Amino acid sequence: MQNGRLNHTGRTVCYNHSSPTYTGGKNPDKWVTPMAEKVAQGYADHDMPRGWMLVNDGYGCEYTDLPQAGEKLRAKGVEMGLWTQRALTDQEFEVRTAGARVRKLDVAAPTSSCASGCCPTSTPTRPRRTGPGRR
Repeated sequence: MQNGRLNHTGRTVCYNHSSPTYTGGKNPDKWVTPMAEKVAQGYADHDMPRGWMLVNDGYGCEYTDLPQAGEKLRAKGVEMGLWTQRALTDQEFEVRTAGARVRKLDVAAPTSSCASGCCPTSTPTRPRRTGPGRR
């Protein structure tokens, strides 16, 4: 952040048009997920600030080679994030192995096991107040 402004850009798009379940147009420049590196390189070539990229699994796109995609993006000064519409069942792989650092959720829901401890409770709870302002 500089002068109160974010000084980086981001991008969100599908980069796996090779998926047989993908319902959009077939663009050979976006054939597999690691091809996101080409867009990041374009930002670098034009000396544009870089921050993050969200690769999208929607529209049947899915992901391919996430660890390779994350490595290539980080080499260009870009953090990889995931834009998903499915359940969050592969978080350990996506974060620890592939290096995802940002996530945009459409209709994804946590897994039933909620092993990570980040699951919402079925009954909303209110924060407990302590100290002089307690009601």
